Amino acid sequence: MLDFKLLGDLAGRGHKLFNLAWRVHRSLMEEEQRRFYGNYEETGWLHHGPIVKEFCLAALAFQEELGNPTEGFENVTEHLLAATKLARELPAKIQERSPQEYLQFAPEFRTVFESGSRAIDAVRDKYRLDDPFAYVDRLEIVAVEPDPAIKLPASDTTISEIEKQDQHLANERTSPKQMSRIEVIDRLLLKKRSGEPYTSMGKLAKDIGCSSSTIQAAMQDKLELSFWRSSKTTKPKVHQLSNIDCDTISQDCEVSPSSQFSDEEQDAALQELVDQATAAERAKILGKTIAEKQTLANLILEQSQDDESEHVYDRS
Repeated sequence: MLDFKLLGDLAGRGHKLFNLAWRVHRSLMEEEQRRFYGNYEETGWLHHGPIVKEFCLAALAFQEELGNPTEGFENVTEHLLAATKLARELPAKIQERSPQEYLQFAPEFRTVFESGSRAIDAVRDKYRLDDPFAYVDRLEIVAVEPDPAIKLPASDTTISEIEKQDQHLANERTSPKQMSRIEVIDRLLLKKRSGEPYTSMGKLAKDIGCSSSTIQAAMQDKLELSFWRSSKTTKPKVHQLSNIDCDTISQDCEVSPSSQFSDEEQDAALQELVDQATAAERAKILGKTIAEKQTLANLILEQSQDDESEHVYDRS
């Protein structure tokens, strides 16, 4: 992309250099005229030195530009090179006090002035470097591309769907961070040492607010928690025939009100138990009273419900 500020700076410096070339040309021509009339006082380096020095310094300032021309300023480079060659040769000729040699440079300086000035003017006109409002026409409208990381909703997405997405993101931001295993161990030890009985991994995970796998890992890491788990007193699984003592099921057994089930559920539980029982066990079951059968059925269903809950928690 064109650097218009740099082009303006180069054009200004180039214009100065070529004007200095014209002044060197005039200085040489004036000496030639004086010599024609026999005046040899203002000659040589004492007369031309100041303007020639200024011209040489201006030419040396374009050293970098000659090695790496700026875009848009390429057509001026050849004229800068011609001026630089004159700056290299003229001082030595003047200091040698050979008027016949250095005065003949006058036409070359005029040529450099004219050709270089035309090249500078062409650049100024082409890029409107002298127009302070030219930048208005150079402004480019840059299209803003959408960020691919931002997913915009489809046009047919309903407001309710957008609200659900926003709510989901809000829940993710406000959801508590997962506890570390050390924090879980501390909480389990607090429960154990405060006298709370061990229930199940699923229930403990729900109480503490972590996963069952974290509870299991904590139990394995801490021996005290392993003993707590092994000391759990469990009631016999009455739906397993090997643990059933039908003689102990009496009418006086208390059943928790929360463990009451419908007649259909009780009948199904008893039927399943009878189907799995041996002949002797089947006789014991069938010989019980209706109340004892209901109590037995409720115990079976209650135990089955507890096992299912624990299984669900352990898989969470």
